Amino acid sequence: MTYSSDKPISKITEDLLGRAPFSLQLAKAITNYNENSGLVIGIYGDWGTGKTSIINMIENEIINFEDDKTIFIRFSPWNYSDKDNLIRLFFESLKIKLNIHHNKNIDNAIDNYLEALDILTLIPGVNYTIVGIIKKSIKAFRKKNEAFDLEANKKYLEKQLSAINKKIIVVIDDLDRLTNIQIRETFQLVKQVADFPNVIYILSMDREVVARALTEVQNIDGNDYLEKIVQIPFEIPKIGKDKLQYILNSKIEKIIESSSDKFEININYWSKVYFKCIEPYIITIRDVNRVINTFQFRFPVLKQETCFEDLFAITVLEVLEPKLYKWIRGNKRLLLGMLTIERYFTDDVDYNKEVIKKEFKSKGINEERAIIILSILFPEFKKKINKYDFNYETNEKIRLRMGIANEQKFDLYFKFNLEEVKITRDTIRNCIYNLNYSELYKTINDISMNGDIIYLIEEIRCFIDDIPYERISLIAKTLIELTGFFEGYRSDTVFMNSAWSESVNLIFDILNKLKTENECYQIFISSIEKVNEYGFGIIAYMLNLVEEFYLYENDEYQKNKVLKKVSLEKCKNLLIKRIKQAVGMKHLWKIHSFYSIISLWKSIDKVGLELSLKNLFSEDKNKLKYVCSIGNYWTNSEENRWEFNESFYNSYFSKEEIYKIIDELEDREFSLFSNLEQIKLASFYANYNTNNLTHYNEEISWEIYNNRDKKN
Repeated sequence: MTYSSDKPISKITEDLLGRAPFSLQLAKAITNYNENSGLVIGIYGDWGTGKTSIINMIENEIINFEDDKTIFIRFSPWNYSDKDNLIRLFFESLKIKLNIHHNKNIDNAIDNYLEALDILTLIPGVNYTIVGIIKKSIKAFRKKNEAFDLEANKKYLEKQLSAINKKIIVVIDDLDRLTNIQIRETFQLVKQVADFPNVIYILSMDREVVARALTEVQNIDGNDYLEKIVQIPFEIPKIGKDKLQYILNSKIEKIIESSSDKFEININYWSKVYFKCIEPYIITIRDVNRVINTFQFRFPVLKQETCFEDLFAITVLEVLEPKLYKWIRGNKRLLLGMLTIERYFTDDVDYNKEVIKKEFKSKGINEERAIIILSILFPEFKKKINKYDFNYETNEKIRLRMGIANEQKFDLYFKFNLEEVKITRDTIRNCIYNLNYSELYKTINDISMNGDIIYLIEEIRCFIDDIPYERISLIAKTLIELTGFFEGYRSDTVFMNSAWSESVNLIFDILNKLKTENECYQIFISSIEKVNEYGFGIIAYMLNLVEEFYLYENDEYQKNKVLKKVSLEKCKNLLIKRIKQAVGMKHLWKIHSFYSIISLWKSIDKVGLELSLKNLFSEDKNKLKYVCSIGNYWTNSEENRWEFNESFYNSYFSKEEIYKIIDELEDREFSLFSNLEQIKLASFYANYNTNNLTHYNEEISWEIYNNRDKKN
């Protein structure tokens, strides 16, 4: 098996993208440049357009024709950190190259120039008065005042560079991959030494990215700044779609030819899949190579049990549109029309289309493109969102060609995929060691929105003993504030632990790393004062746990008594005060872990709570909202269902009362509840008379509720 290398090419004979003429033209321009003054050339192109390959071809051509007249330096600002001097790093790289030619005069000239620079930059905001004092105090510096004269040393260095009579070509590649600060420092370096004789800079970058970075850190127009620095700009011509299509098809043909199995490709279907599901994502040669490398790994294993066209399309999404790929993998029942309850879709296709577009938009997926792709791959999905197109592939044909839309084959398309790393180890380390509050909050929130929060929690737990003491409070507070947003379940355990309960366990473990109770107390106070309604229930849940731990004397619970009883009471009172101010009783049921708040409130002001709840539950709608809020989803490989702990509500109303209210709801009243609430209410209704050993799942519960009039 041969993989398509993502490494840049070095010779014109290796060019597949038609970049050779462009590279030859630029190499010729550099060769013919005979001016003594410096020159800055910019090579602009998007990521993956072959900038590095072009530079390699330029270098190869120039060396072939002017090997004895040219010195190439690949300068990497990545080696620069805040503790280093970028200009010194540059000149040290230059000295290494020039030492090959044993030119000690240039070495001395560079050393003198750098010594003068060191004095000028020794103290921020240095002026010539201070410099005079510094000069006297540095014994290692030369006694002659000329040694400090930066301009004199620069002229001396220029003279030595002119004397070698060689072009010094400095290449700085992938500028757009640097941080904003590094980009600014690199351009300041170029600006300072760009006019040295015989020095030609070749700067490779995505112009838009670099200009935006310069705008942010320089507080000027980044494009104007680039135009002042770069004297000769070259825009890399875009790769034609025809060229990319030819390269992709050539590689596909090689994969097919290498297979000993004979199979047919449906030309009409392949054409539709290619132009709608594949071609829009193939922008660069790097895209081609990444897709081919992944596909040729999966294809030999799956070719006998899957459809070639669908497998290639899903591979493209896995590599180039991972958010949509992940959504498809998690929505089998919806895409294949296996849902007997319409959680998403109705008979109104326009409404269905808007619902699915809204969901895709919220996940950062191109909704129009996603709908087109899903309509091609999944006919049952197409039926729900398109009222005019009745050209559907039958289930029999889908099964015959082993398409992804076949229920028995769907899971195979995701069995042998090369999983992307959910969260890089660098991201985890940054969370633990480096990120400030706003950065940490955004990073964790983004991971949660992507559905990988349980993975992050498990990773942080691995690092828990290595968390720097000074960062414990920051990490704990950030998790407390965000846990209310966490969704999903950890399914690799005997019990289905929710993401937020896993997070709470982690928070307690982190708090146990603190040395004093007061530090824990300050974390809770700070969180209570800052958190919004999504975090109220989580904090209430944690405070209830702390109080519960005081009921047990065994060592297992001692460590989680992170607050003294006095501090605990202060936190409880402050939390209820904030809840009353921020939310109010009327909307309390909207808060995550609502029952935890009720339980905590009861321990502080039982009479006041009872009066407030009596007023709240005077409306039947609020009773149902409350029941929905305490619903607990239970699932395993065989079934799924909703359960409602009667002890959570029987102090306020009876099970029979809720059943009767649901039973008598008119359709208009029922439609005012969200789709998820409707499912919960239907589940409560259907399981009213079941025992603890028998429960109806969502689908059956929905059918029972919808057919209740027939029983009556």
